[in-house]
Amino acid sequence: MFMQPSSNSKYPKEKYDWVNAADVQHIRSEGLKVIPIFSNYTYQEIDFLLSKVNGVYFPGGDADLWLDVQQKEGFTRMTNTAQQFNEKGDYFPLWGTCLGFQLMSLGFTNYEKILDDVKDQNNTKSGNIIALKGKMFEQLDENGLFSQKNLINF
Repeated sequence: MFMQPSSNSKYPKEKYDWVNAADVQHIRSEGLKVIPIFSNYTYQEIDFLLSKVNGVYFPGGDADLWLDVQQKEGFTRMTNTAQQFNEKGDYFPLWGTCLGFQLMSLGFTNYEKILDDVKDQNNTKSGNIIALKGKMFEQLDENGLFSQKNLINF
């Protein structure tokens, strides 16, 4: 689980990372072990951990989307390494929720500015899923739904 740099002035982000306890409890309730990946880890520490785990969860939260240089490089290292594993046929899922998904998007683009600021609140829009490729979607039926026997529980 990727730990987020602190956004609390009492706990400077250079020294403190955090994650919401509910995220840890959710992952553990599914029978998984939570291994923290701190935002200031070196490439060697990231590579070591990624070789020992079978996926990474990037939680939502209150972290700054525009991380400092070391954090950006470490985050990009995680997304690129996961992509390399998957290209070799070693299934290595990444899951991002809310801010975590935004960070993943930035990591895969080496922090190009692909996200725009939007001034909008409490406005629901419909959307269409346009690409369902990958192991997670192999078990979908013709309506794009998981059958009960193939249900994935997150």
